[in-house]
Amino acid sequence: MITWANSGIKIRSSCASKLPSGHTSSSPARPKLPAPFVFHNSKAEAPQLAHSWHKHSVGFGFCGLSNDTGLLCHLVGLDAHRLKDDSLMTGTILENFVAIELLKQAGWSRTRSAFFHYRTQHQQEVDLVLEDSHCHLVGIEIKKSSSPNAHDFKGLRFLSEKTGKKFVRGMVLYTSTESVAFGSNLYAVPISALWRMP
Repeated sequence: MITWANSGIKIRSSCASKLPSGHTSSSPARPKLPAPFVFHNSKAEAPQLAHSWHKHSVGFGFCGLSNDTGLLCHLVGLDAHRLKDDSLMTGTILENFVAIELLKQAGWSRTRSAFFHYRTQHQQEVDLVLEDSHCHLVGIEIKKSSSPNAHDFKGLRFLSEKTGKKFVRGMVLYTSTESVAFGSNLYAVPISALWRMP
């Protein structure tokens, strides 16, 4: 059901086997899933952008985001011990959780934003790119690290160079407590800042 393009993790058949219908393929059940708000399927279309970058809409075309990260952990058999020991899965689960929180907050924001994943043929990648109606872009990387470094901003810098003035800000959301500047319009920001009033 959920395909993670950035990590190569595919759990389509795993989720499908848990559905009451018993389908071995999740495709027949896909239209039914958004109704109970189990999975997020964004169909937002962005304005035309420069041909210098390629984007995938956040949704089943790129990845299905589980609105309930706890349910997602259950469906793929993740308990507290495995989350502690399995770095790859922990990072993927954290990405899902943060992306869903951002989508929730976008629902009441005065600025309407479309959500995308950015990746080039040369594997330059940004977890989330938010684009408003004026084609302004904010890039977001989600890291489980508590000590971000310059390498974590590689994709954001690439996106900034390719999109020029359209690029407003780039952020690495990470698991410590301090906000740190990493250059012009680039910041490491604690994930906890999502729930703090400015």
